[in-house]
Amino acid sequence: MSFALVLRVDARGALVEIDGRTVAAQLRGALFQEATWATRPVAVGDRVALEGEGDELTIARVEPRRSAFLRLAARGERKAQVIAANVDQVVAVASVGIPEFSSTFVDRMLAGSAACEIPAAVILNKRDVARPGAVDAILATYARARVRAIAISAKTGEGLDEARALFAGKTSVLSGLSGTGKSSLLNALSPGLSRLVGHLSYKWKQGKHTTSAAELIHVAPGFDLIDTPGIRGFLPWGVDRRKLRHCFLDFEPLLGACRFADCTHTNEPGCTLDEAVAAGTLARTRLASYREIFEELPPPPEEWSEGLRPRESGLGDDGSDE
Repeated sequence: MSFALVLRVDARGALVEIDGRTVAAQLRGALFQEATWATRPVAVGDRVALEGEGDELTIARVEPRRSAFLRLAARGERKAQVIAANVDQVVAVASVGIPEFSSTFVDRMLAGSAACEIPAAVILNKRDVARPGAVDAILATYARARVRAIAISAKTGEGLDEARALFAGKTSVLSGLSGTGKSSLLNALSPGLSRLVGHLSYKWKQGKHTTSAAELIHVAPGFDLIDTPGIRGFLPWGVDRRKLRHCFLDFEPLLGACRFADCTHTNEPGCTLDEAVAAGTLARTRLASYREIFEELPPPPEEWSEGLRPRESGLGDDGSDE
């Protein structure tokens, strides 16, 4: 039995790295029976045990994960999708040019990383064409949320040194919607990165790289990126309406002081979050994002209360029932 690092996964199997080589491996059917809580038993970033040799390699076992970035699976399934495993941080890329900045995607990614207890950061691209004052306002919003945010221009190179420092020594999940300049950022960080991505896609016999699935790329020693397609409908896994408030770190000092003990922070009078927005100490966009996600989540299984934090929900580190 040998061990490998998973670089990419799709319905046909996985690309894995073993002894510096990239090879294809199939998924053993028993893995799907064991991981009933997730849509797929193997994720990018997993360390796996292989059986077989040559062109007949099979993933027999997934090694324990030190972290996992999860989302609620699409298509109405009450299962988790493991976007990436064994990661150090989640980085959301957004545009402050064209298209204009929208907090919805960023705040969903941040809520998901908080639920998984993975540090998160935000990169604001296209700083060179941003409206006056827009960048400073967004940076202030995420500073209050205790999230590191940096503004860059992949075109001019402004802020790229800070971006490289953000990624150094880490395995990072990188996600950004179409038009935010994620590809330009990747190329600016490493001139050879397009070649690496194209090579991986060629090995997978897809011809053209479209970032249709997550891929792990070795950019430099100690600098690994898991490039992912943007996910508009992202919902955090293992979080219901009761727990969502704890996924917004800037809400924490305000919780428990509302007029009503069962306040949902959506439309009740005397809500401290509304008062903070009116006072200018909480960004209106953050509360709007919370309320949008709230409407898409299931209600809590018992009577409403301030609720448990996401990791107190009875789920293990890998999302399975303890």
